[in-house]
Amino acid sequence: MSAPPQFLSPAAFRPHPSIASEIPDKGTEEWEDFVDEIEESGVKEPILFIEEDDGTWLIVDGLRRWEAVGDLSGTSIPAVRVSKEDGQRLLAARREPRTD
Repeated sequence: MSAPPQFLSPAAFRPHPSIASEIPDKGTEEWEDFVDEIEESGVKEPILFIEEDDGTWLIVDGLRRWEAVGDLSGTSIPAVRVSKEDGQRLLAARREPRTD
């Protein structure tokens, strides 16, 4: 997962079905602050995505960043493609209860 990010169109991506329900509530002050931070500083950490057999790019990490760039009508977002296996590991880790 250490490939350099590519700057790709946000429109090229879809949320992975496992995280699609995690789309943030955009009507909150917290969301507006997050979008403002992205607008001022840019996306600091690339989104991670997998490529399906049909060529669809599915986000496995970075849904909030992707949504914020979309809200700002951004034309590119830093993104790194990961293997399907790494993507599944990331998604599985999200489902595990936190112990910290």
